[in-house]
Amino acid sequence: MKYIWLVLAAIPLILIPFLGVTWLNFSIFCLLLYYREPLSKWYHKVRVSREIKFILFFLLFGYLVEILAIVDNLPLPPAERILLHPNPIVDLYLATGYYLGFAIAWFMVGRSYKFTILEIFLLGGFFGILFEQMGKVFFSFNPFAWLYVFLVYGSFQASAPLLAREELFIGKELSLWKKVLLGVITEVLAFILAGLLLWFLSTVAGLS
Repeated sequence: MKYIWLVLAAIPLILIPFLGVTWLNFSIFCLLLYYREPLSKWYHKVRVSREIKFILFFLLFGYLVEILAIVDNLPLPPAERILLHPNPIVDLYLATGYYLGFAIAWFMVGRSYKFTILEIFLLGGFFGILFEQMGKVFFSFNPFAWLYVFLVYGSFQASAPLLAREELFIGKELSLWKKVLLGVITEVLAFILAGLLLWFLSTVAGLS
């Protein structure tokens, strides 16, 4: 059963000529699941506070998504690039604020409440469909676009929690409906924080 993660990790590689490289972060998430035990042990040996460690690793996986998205978008004219900013350097600068919003929101929840990796993945993927490109993906009613965004958002939000399972997301267990409600609040908060931090970094750099 464990080897299913290797099979799933290979699918984005096979489809690169058709779908690009952005969703290779799903492959990396599957590899994290396959090598979960040794990677988790290594993660817990990193000698910094759990707050800083979680946020740094969350940002790492966020940057991974953004770098892959830049690779996919570079061949396009600047006006057609689906990025935080058409300039790759500026895009990576703004990405710090965007992914930091998600990292903060999930850390705030993870230090007190229990969530499984599957639950975080499903929440991240579902709200990614709702909010990506200001709702354009959702209102496209394109199931292939929905699946693509679902896998990208679910993977980057669940990767750091996967490694941090012995330090976070092991607190109070909630009933199903309370957990759903808290998950919804967390995702909405994450997108709000991401938007505010994007605005702040844009203002500081004179981009807005």
